[in-house]
Amino acid sequence: MLHRLLLLPLLSPLLVTLLVAALNPRPTLPLRLLTWQTPALPIGLWMAIAAGGGAALSASATALALRQGDGPSLRRTVRRRQEPEPWA
Repeated sequence: MLHRLLLLPLLSPLLVTLLVAALNPRPTLPLRLLTWQTPALPIGLWMAIAAGGGAALSASATALALRQGDGPSLRRTVRRRQEPEPWA
């Protein structure tokens, strides 16, 4: 139950970003990286792509981290030989 309550505040920045992106259909502009240029898209779409990509990257990293935790335990069991006591 607590996990479900915690999910809403953790996902609220993503939801707010997607809401702001949906409300900003104009202006359109291209994204330029060095010499490469994308087609002109609305700012809201660029925001939605960035927020969705970041959420997907975070979710995949979290899934990988949680899957790694199911490995063998790092604890060892140490057994000592029972030797007779020297004073007995």
